[in-house]
Amino acid sequence: MPVAIDLSQVSVTFGTGDRSIEAISEVTLTVQEGEFVSLIGHSGCGKSTLLRVIADIIPPTTGHVEVLGVAPTDARRQRAVSMVFQQSVLMPWETVLANVRMPLEVGPQVRRSPDAMSPHDALRLVELDGFENAYPSQLSGGMRQRVSIARALVTRPRILLMDEPFGALDELVRDTLNVEILRIWKETGMTIVFVTHSLQEAVFLSQRVAVMSRRPSRIARTIHVDLPQDRQISVKDSSALGRHVSRLRAVLDEG
Repeated sequence: MPVAIDLSQVSVTFGTGDRSIEAISEVTLTVQEGEFVSLIGHSGCGKSTLLRVIADIIPPTTGHVEVLGVAPTDARRQRAVSMVFQQSVLMPWETVLANVRMPLEVGPQVRRSPDAMSPHDALRLVELDGFENAYPSQLSGGMRQRVSIARALVTRPRILLMDEPFGALDELVRDTLNVEILRIWKETGMTIVFVTHSLQEAVFLSQRVAVMSRRPSRIARTIHVDLPQDRQISVKDSSALGRHVSRLRAVLDEG
């Protein structure tokens, strides 16, 4: 299977001299195309930093990064990577449709791309058709996050990076969106890297879970999840998922 993301000995240090902080240290991780991988770890361990290195938001201090066989900057310019944040960050004065359309209006290469999805199709994919003319203030938190996911999908990225996208939502809405993101992943075939603090969410969503150690963070261990591919929300209550969660907690307790 082709490699989507290849991180080799990647370190990130913020600041200089006595005030420098090493956020991540010599991280090595490979993610295959079409794979769903979650990153977990203690607060402040560098999960979001690592995601931003992949997205070309933060440059690595040392190490080598390839995204779809090219440098992160090239992958970003090709619109091959999209990112969803914990907050939906929608423009409150724009309609849902206008918010989703926004990435198609920034950068001439997107308007020319035959791969770009129509905003209407992106909204249908997240099951928000019929809300095109609504404004963010008229939507629930879960619906606003669906809009942000549709906005990330409209350019048809090959890689979707998600930084605790459901962390601020209540449990029932979170469960619903967990099932939805799995459906979207299966329908699109894209690669997803997902940051979460929830061990249960990480196991439910992922094929593999990478556990990050405390700062300066490394990949302490990668655990393969052997749950059924077709996962209904009832899987969260299964003993099989519970065993995976226990394994992850034990690795976190080690470091």
